[in-house]
Amino acid sequence: MATAVLPIVVLPLVLFSGLYANSQSTPAWLRWLKYLSPMYYCFVGLAKNELSGRQLPNCDPATGDVCDGDEALARYGFDTGTPSIGLCIILLCTIYLVL
Repeated sequence: MATAVLPIVVLPLVLFSGLYANSQSTPAWLRWLKYLSPMYYCFVGLAKNELSGRQLPNCDPATGDVCDGDEALARYGFDTGTPSIGLCIILLCTIYLVL
């Protein structure tokens, strides 16, 4: 029974977590699903940890490459309105303890 239900529950959480599709490209009436996904908080925390305040190597601004980590976060939609790294960790621990 669980193997039949699990893909139905997990697939939307993965698709709307921001890893496969940018949250601005999803329809507005489905954007709230990302807040239910633990993968969203993992991805936001990881992206902010790795890209905040960093210069990206081997980039060429003339070709449209993103050379700044904060600019890359803005392109992913993680610049405003996303939880901080600490909040992501707290939410993930809470979800883990509840489940």
